[in-house]
Amino acid sequence: MISAVFIAASSVARSDEVAIDFGNFEQGTLPEDAPFKPALPGNTRSAGNWEIVMGKVPPTLEPFFQHEHNPVDSTRPVLAQTKRTAKQDHYPLLIYDPLDFKNFTLTTRFKIKGGALAQTAGIAFRLQDPKNYYVLRASAYEKTIRFYKYVDGRRGPLIGPEKPVESGVWYRLKIKCSGNQIDCWLDGDRIMPTLNDNTFSEGKIGFWTKADSISYFTGLRVTYQPRVSLAQRMVEKALERYSRLEGLEIYSYSPNNPQIRLIASKGDKTLGKPASDVEKDVIENGTIYYGDNYNGDNSVASVVYPLDDRNGAPIAAVRFIIDSFPGQTEKNALAKARPIKRYLESLVGRADYLTRD
Repeated sequence: MISAVFIAASSVARSDEVAIDFGNFEQGTLPEDAPFKPALPGNTRSAGNWEIVMGKVPPTLEPFFQHEHNPVDSTRPVLAQTKRTAKQDHYPLLIYDPLDFKNFTLTTRFKIKGGALAQTAGIAFRLQDPKNYYVLRASAYEKTIRFYKYVDGRRGPLIGPEKPVESGVWYRLKIKCSGNQIDCWLDGDRIMPTLNDNTFSEGKIGFWTKADSISYFTGLRVTYQPRVSLAQRMVEKALERYSRLEGLEIYSYSPNNPQIRLIASKGDKTLGKPASDVEKDVIENGTIYYGDNYNGDNSVASVVYPLDDRNGAPIAAVRFIIDSFPGQTEKNALAKARPIKRYLESLVGRADYLTRD
């Protein structure tokens, strides 16, 4: 279990946050339960060497004076890409996999340690796959900050100024996306005017390097507006409408992820967890399941129904947690869940609608 990764929700501002402090990771290769996956366009077998190393890091707080770039450093674990690949078109990525982000503000710190062909570090965002994304990167070799995009693996125009980026120095990078507007900062200074681009409306984020660059990263923080899918709104409406529902879960797949997962529920702590064999069987075969003592509670019953589209084909599995009573039978529980199932089916037409905002 990695204590360095957490997702916190705010009920007031309706914003969520992902914060990752690599200082809590153990030195060496990334642990198996880390929420990251390495990637490289066309060749995942050599997608860089991402590991945790010891590095000197400045304090979290902003420096009191502008000239105090690194007032007091401490040695602690940081993320590093350490593989030296002598190819200019080599772009290792380390992607944060659990979530896609639409409107967000991202901050992180990076330090370029070296490289013969390139000395580059950056953040890829609204990433669709390793060939389609935006990137903001800094180059100590070229002394530039650049924003550009990759579409089908082809790089777009370079946008950004010359900047005295130095190797061996920590910098703070900030990116804000709101609709089609993109804003970028380096150490608190706006790098360029607001950019407008409609190519990618949402996607994942990832650490990015180039060629033989040795780059360090730490302190990733993403504040974002959570996406509320149709499936989640359906859950909320059903819970308001049917008072005897103790819980409701919808399992399905999305166009970008064919694996059946939990896509909506009363609580969002386990969203994204893989479906069990029960939910898979419900979707694949239209089976109906009943069980009592759900989660060890004798006062509830669990019913799993297929959620059908307008053509009668199962597109999701819905687990109903129903307030029970002594002597309740399977027939009674199914009868209670059936009108709720029909209500949910009246709100959706096709499988891909379920995961839409």
